[in-house]
Amino acid sequence: MLTFVVRAQEGLEAYLQMAAEKNPELLARYADYEAALQQVPQVSSLPDPQWSFGYFPMPIQTRNGRQLARTGLQQMFPWFGTLAAREDAASQRAVADFQVFIDVRNALFRSVKVAYYDLYELERSIAFSEENLLYLASLERLARTQFAAGTGALVDVLRAQVQQEEALTQLAILREKRRPLKAVFNSLLNRPLQDSVQIEDVSTLTDTLLWTEATGLDSLDNPKLRALDAQQEAARADEQVAIKEGFPSMGIGVDYVVMGAYPPSVEVPAGNGMDMVMPMVSMTLPLNRKKYRASQQQAQARQAALARRRESTVNELRTQWEQAQFTLVQARRQAALYQRLTQKVQQEITLLRTTYSAAGSDFEEILRAQQQLLDYQLKLVSAQRARWVSQADLDYIVGQPDVPLTESTD
Repeated sequence: MLTFVVRAQEGLEAYLQMAAEKNPELLARYADYEAALQQVPQVSSLPDPQWSFGYFPMPIQTRNGRQLARTGLQQMFPWFGTLAAREDAASQRAVADFQVFIDVRNALFRSVKVAYYDLYELERSIAFSEENLLYLASLERLARTQFAAGTGALVDVLRAQVQQEEALTQLAILREKRRPLKAVFNSLLNRPLQDSVQIEDVSTLTDTLLWTEATGLDSLDNPKLRALDAQQEAARADEQVAIKEGFPSMGIGVDYVVMGAYPPSVEVPAGNGMDMVMPMVSMTLPLNRKKYRASQQQAQARQAALARRRESTVNELRTQWEQAQFTLVQARRQAALYQRLTQKVQQEITLLRTTYSAAGSDFEEILRAQQQLLDYQLKLVSAQRARWVSQADLDYIVGQPDVPLTESTD
């Protein structure tokens, strides 16, 4: 079922929190971020030490004895700053993944708001249609009374019945629309598609124009831009990694040789049979300069691509903001217009009904005015919905999806 109340405890903010906790796509994005974090200690650690062991089936004869076995331990060290650059690159990629998560969350909040406003519009439309049907039924009774008194025509009764038949059909269509709209809303919250939804009365909520024409988008806190900035920082760190990997890596180690002593009958120098310890130093020779230059140029090209992509994203966000701002202003004006027209038509209907009750004339005008009233009421709630959707769009564009809705004090 779907409940409509003036101010529900489980309102839009509660549904936003539920979506943040249960939406599978959002949870997947956060898992991507956590996975990216685990890359940082992997790339910033030294390579594993190398241990070796060798056994001589036929001992090698030396002046100091026979070499029986050899073991060694070695640790490689990248060039100075290489590990820090790798860590920086991985950290910035994790930051970018987190900003992607934030953007997905913001988009999810926008979708939840839009689905919520769609349900609100539907429920208000159903309420107006039910009121219209009740009023048409009262007009039919009035027409029958006037006809029985000889001051009205039978055609007025038929006209009222025709209007009711049409209104009943439209009302049935609106009620059937609840099911798909609830399914859309509940799917965003990852719960059964036909779970009940509690809709609060948002007709008193105000919107805000968050920007002025002088405000630059570059200074706004949009997670798409933050993600691109982090990716660009990662590309700069990748360039430093490519440069530093073009320098030698150093290795420090030690070898230990197990010696076997000669028999006492053999004359050998002092130290017969003593094991040997040999410090070792090694170094890689990065001779393939083409590989390192290509890696560096790749990072530079990626920086250029990200800069262009950021510029494109800024332009796209500006365009979206202009459209949302226009729609918001337009919807405000339309809502104010239909509010005034609704009041005037209600006054017109009151006067026409009084005239008909007294003289039995202008019944068709009453039906026309009543249909016009319903039309204005539906347009009013549609304009309100467009206004709130535009505000949700603006919230998403500027990266402020959870701006609290406040009640109007006008």
